[in-house]
Amino acid sequence: MAVSRLLALALCAVMLIPAASPAGLAAQSEETDLLAQATSDSSQTQTNTAASAPADQAVETWVLVLDTTQLYNDAGQAVGSASAGEWYRVVSQDGDWVLAYAESASPDAAVWMLLGPTVALQTFPVVARTVPVAPYLAKSPEYGINIFVWDQPRTTARDLDKLAGAGFTWQKTLFQWKFMEPVKGQIQWTEAERVVKASNDRGIKVLARLDFQPNWSRADGATNGPPDDYQDYANFVYAFVDHFKPGGKQRCRRRGRNLE
Repeated sequence: MAVSRLLALALCAVMLIPAASPAGLAAQSEETDLLAQATSDSSQTQTNTAASAPADQAVETWVLVLDTTQLYNDAGQAVGSASAGEWYRVVSQDGDWVLAYAESASPDAAVWMLLGPTVALQTFPVVARTVPVAPYLAKSPEYGINIFVWDQPRTTARDLDKLAGAGFTWQKTLFQWKFMEPVKGQIQWTEAERVVKASNDRGIKVLARLDFQPNWSRADGATNGPPDDYQDYANFVYAFVDHFKPGGKQRCRRRGRNLE
């Protein structure tokens, strides 16, 4: 992981111009000695990562975006770009092209990207849980309160400390969909993680209200209502729960920030 981040710094001035189609058209790029060395180092890192898992152990494959990378749909049309530091789960691979979906998205949102100096392929062993995660069994009664700590970092600690001091073990916060996914398929986790972590650090569980659809999800411009395609909301809820669940997608980078 550290090697990949170093590569991102080394390649910050390198621009890769990918092919216009994931069907296998040739990519156009200029390779310098530094670029070739970085690619070699990236390949070596991928080999070492895969070799660390036993031959009979299940693995999952991801790509780490090292620099801004173009994304394509099945028709070969550009549909956006991935930013440095983002992770994509690989669904399939066709030569130097991979079909993958963002860590914050669902498999239905998979896109094509071209492997190269700006995209590093990495394999991780799948670690099975030996003890299943049991459903939360609430005490009777448990008490909570609705609070407003979203986008209020200056008063979050004060408000949560008052809750904990008063014996409350739950807090309800509105996580507005439109703020978290302003662009379809690109969920912003920073503020949600701050709220959940600050609560969990005080032993307070979070009841998350997911509401207020983004503009792109509804054609009539209503400020709060169901999206035109309910699957868009389902994808967001799935990504939210999967992100914060115990042992979820955060892995070693952001483990332990959970909600009920």
